[in-house]
Amino acid sequence: MRWYAPARLGLFYHWGQYTGGGCSAPPDWGAPWHQPFVHPTVEAFEAAAADPDGIARNMVDLAVYVGARYIIYTVMHPDDHYLPMYPSAVDGFVVTVTKDYLGAFLRECARQGVRAILYIPGSPQYWHCQDGDWLKAGYRDAGYRVLLRGVVAELAERYGTLISGFWFDIHDRESGASELARRLLPDAIITVNCDTAFATPEVDYGTSEVTTGPLDPPYSRPSGLRTVNPWGAMPPKKDFNEDIPTCNQWWHGSPFISEEQMLAGPYVQDPTFLVKEMVTSLGQRGQWNYALGIGPTIDGTPPAIFRPMLENLHRFMAWAGTAIYRTTGGEGAPLEQGWTGGDGFFSITASLDDPTVLYLHVTTAPSVDHLVVQHYGRPVKAVTDVRTGAEHPFHYAGYLVIDSLEWGDVAEYGAKVLRVELA
Repeated sequence: MRWYAPARLGLFYHWGQYTGGGCSAPPDWGAPWHQPFVHPTVEAFEAAAADPDGIARNMVDLAVYVGARYIIYTVMHPDDHYLPMYPSAVDGFVVTVTKDYLGAFLRECARQGVRAILYIPGSPQYWHCQDGDWLKAGYRDAGYRVLLRGVVAELAERYGTLISGFWFDIHDRESGASELARRLLPDAIITVNCDTAFATPEVDYGTSEVTTGPLDPPYSRPSGLRTVNPWGAMPPKKDFNEDIPTCNQWWHGSPFISEEQMLAGPYVQDPTFLVKEMVTSLGQRGQWNYALGIGPTIDGTPPAIFRPMLENLHRFMAWAGTAIYRTTGGEGAPLEQGWTGGDGFFSITASLDDPTVLYLHVTTAPSVDHLVVQHYGRPVKAVTDVRTGAEHPFHYAGYLVIDSLEWGDVAEYGAKVLRVELA
């Protein structure tokens, strides 16, 4: 609660040798997934990514531009030949880099005031691939636990408090990695993918990577968290989770999504979709964060097709940040969020600093010029448009009715935001 929960908005970067295209798939995945890498060797990758400081600057500049308070950065990944993004001395890796991309990134985050959380695979996957075995013998299956602890210890020793957290993808509790991370860096956030039970004391957050039901409306990911996901994890608890959708299947050049599919997808077709998805994830449940998964290009900049949505997020956060940062979700608030009269839909964020302040984010505009809200408990004292500062009249008719509204902000930014002050 000191910084991570109030931050609310982050970015999730997958970047490395996989960037640009290719696929290092297990042999039994079949021919479509056996594509050579654009950068087939570490030397080719480092030649293409020759400026670690410039790449880091581009990555962090984007976070600052869109108002993200933290970045989750992939230290290594099974799809990326388990190639650490720093010159690791831990035994078990088949390939390593000579340039310190991670160090440059961490230093740039510190310079610009953005927190850095490090993604690490929590269990071994896809090490046996069409183009080779990418973990040494003895570090596969259960032996991976030794490597994982070694990586955590090495990162803590090399970079210390430049690290604000660890993000383990699928947790092997027997590895002791989260316990070691907590002991070495006691103030670091520890997140585990698709683990929402928090049976491990060191785990602070789980994630909601996978939606398993239909989304209603299409940008409301919390509405799709209904059944057990493919990894056997139950739908997330109400509080302390992170939503991590991805706009380009995590990697730039990912074989899991084509350019045509991305161009036809909602993030490109509707540049306001990202804002709608974000405020719904932040509002519909409890203390959740939202971290958009985006694979940067080899120079650390976002793919060009996503720039309109990122520019829109920048414009939205410039005036709506007060309704995002230092808030919690509106589940259980005196006003009831969701579908409303005139087929409108809205979400609520609540101030962590002042319990009398709620923010209504209307993301599907009603067909009428007012907003109908079910209301329980404390009466409303005032309603203000967050962008313009204009006060809006309201009255009660068995429920709260906020009058004299127009919905241009929904079309332009993705959300109209109203500040509601309770008496």
